[in-house]
Amino acid sequence: KASYQEAFAAFLLRDESAVAAAQPFVDPNLAGVVEDFLLLTKGLPMRGNGVSLRNLSDRAFVYAVLAVAESDFGAAETLLPEATLRASKLGDPVLQISAFFAQESFLREIKDQDTGAMLDGLEAQFGKRFPNLKTEIDARRFLLTGQKAELASGDSTIAKAWASFVQGKVPAEAKGVVKPIAAMAALRDMLASKNMKGSAKFVNSLYNDTPIHRIGPLSTGTVLDASHGLRFGDYITGSVGSTSDAVVATIMVLQEMSRRQKELKTLFGLGGNVVLSMEEANRVKLLDATAVVNSGMIAYWMGNPFPQEGFDKLRSIEQELIEGESSDEALQKLILFGKVDPKSLLDALNRFSVLSYSYHNGRVIGAVASPASASIKDLGTVSSIEKLLKKEYSVLKSGVANPSTFAPESPSHLLGYQLKQKLVDVFEEDISGQAQYIIAAPESFMKFTFGVFPDQQQGLRFLGQLRTISATTGLTEILRASSEFGSFDTDMLAFCRPGERQKIEDDDDLLKSDRKLPTAVGIIAGVYGPRGDVRVAEDATLESYREKADSARYIFFSEVPASEDGGFQLTDGALSLSEILTTGLTAQAVFISPHPDPDVQNRRVRAFLNAGARTVLIFSWPISEEAERVMVDKMYEQLNRDDPLHLALRKSREEYISSVMKSQKRSFSGQTKSVVANNPAIWGSFNLFGRP
Repeated sequence: KASYQEAFAAFLLRDESAVAAAQPFVDPNLAGVVEDFLLLTKGLPMRGNGVSLRNLSDRAFVYAVLAVAESDFGAAETLLPEATLRASKLGDPVLQISAFFAQESFLREIKDQDTGAMLDGLEAQFGKRFPNLKTEIDARRFLLTGQKAELASGDSTIAKAWASFVQGKVPAEAKGVVKPIAAMAALRDMLASKNMKGSAKFVNSLYNDTPIHRIGPLSTGTVLDASHGLRFGDYITGSVGSTSDAVVATIMVLQEMSRRQKELKTLFGLGGNVVLSMEEANRVKLLDATAVVNSGMIAYWMGNPFPQEGFDKLRSIEQELIEGESSDEALQKLILFGKVDPKSLLDALNRFSVLSYSYHNGRVIGAVASPASASIKDLGTVSSIEKLLKKEYSVLKSGVANPSTFAPESPSHLLGYQLKQKLVDVFEEDISGQAQYIIAAPESFMKFTFGVFPDQQQGLRFLGQLRTISATTGLTEILRASSEFGSFDTDMLAFCRPGERQKIEDDDDLLKSDRKLPTAVGIIAGVYGPRGDVRVAEDATLESYREKADSARYIFFSEVPASEDGGFQLTDGALSLSEILTTGLTAQAVFISPHPDPDVQNRRVRAFLNAGARTVLIFSWPISEEAERVMVDKMYEQLNRDDPLHLALRKSREEYISSVMKSQKRSFSGQTKSVVANNPAIWGSFNLFGRP
């Protein structure tokens, strides 16, 4: 029992070595529990949705489920209902309320379920006994419905602030934990009145002071600190039709915060460890302050004063680890900070036209900010646009094997042209004459590049041939992108684990062997030679990534199997998404070979961009070896000449089309030359993310 308690305490501190040290001494019946704790400290999901925890006693089981629920959604869905029942069986109100709130958050935020009846039930059971609990319950009701209500105010500053906010008023105080609530309330009034004078102060406060990073082991167990958001999307639809730079920039920030809140929860709900890679002293300090706040919130629900001092100390530690002498790069990857007021945002993106899309109330809302002008528009229903996106993705993949799909004048071009009209041309007045587009959008938009949209319905030219187009998983990633310049120890760090292929012993064998290697890997080995580090089969190790990735100019993952969370399964262990995100990179580009699940690719992109990579290029689907050889060879040739990636991609596309047009033979696929040359299914497989 003592050994298990040691292992559990070490897990709460996400101390991998201490969990491993306690493991041999734990009761054999609980060995599986500790093994699952160890997986979570590494940023990987538990086995079998954490069913090993059922071997624990009722009380230990509830505590353990509460500790893992925000880090493993599979375990949360399987075990939270059982934890709530076991807590009721114990008759411990602290465990009952804590388990209930954990389940309510999961169902409302992750499963998108109506939890109103659950909240009513909790209030009926405990509301009279613990009056302070009413503030938490009513705040959760507001996050569920967004409707104005007479929220119980109580005596605490936080209760009064939420009462004002829910009733459509600006809180009287705007300090400490109340700051993001007051900022959102002020912006809400400004957007409604269309008077944005003085909005910069509140936009920056909202972005910097809303702690949506408090998830997993950093969770405070409450919504009152705004860590679960403030229904940012509600204020987006009301601004449709605006052409004010200040309004549009503010809406883009709200879209970004809504998007990032969801993405962080999704990313770290796959077994993620948000404090992975933090310095040990910083990690312990931060988790200790978080634990104090959690205890303070339980005491508050039971009738004690709100733990304002605990929240102030937690925020002070967070700020110290972001900007102080003890700054921690791993935590900086998670926390939103920096200036995003309209002027700062537009200045930072002044060379680009940013097209930002989000879903609200079944509608697609698009916002564009360009050097010329800005606007916000309602683009149609989510279902109609997603239907077109799904069809276009399917047609593009089929066009690889059947190039005639994209012959000039083919009706297949109509899908892409319709999407261009709905998503891009609708902003023609704002982006006319602009050469560079950055697309920020939901994952369903990111399965292929907007560059494949035909400029005309006939499919003679495409948007990617006329504009530089890059996507991003969020504006935060663009604003934090690595510099165009840097000093690197390795020009190319490549990892390859091809199927059943045997290990190739050294670089010479890599070039001379007749064993089949991925086309791109062979080209990389030839182009970069001794300036590169190509690791194949058994040499593709996690140890080498940890040793060299932070000083590599380019990183390539070719045919490396996915880890349990969607990262990469290297020879000696899993490179988890948590480790990627919390490990600093200065890479100019990361390249990732095709994977059958676009969502896995998107999660990888998000992790690398947040880690600091300037750009990520994913191969959305496989193309013929001949076409890949022409395009990849030209791309790396141009990168080797110090061309930026977007320019190297443009030249590789031109090289491919030119080689087909000049050929006196029939094309690679046995179709006519013009069909292949105009085939976006080939060059459209290259999907660029990040800051060009």
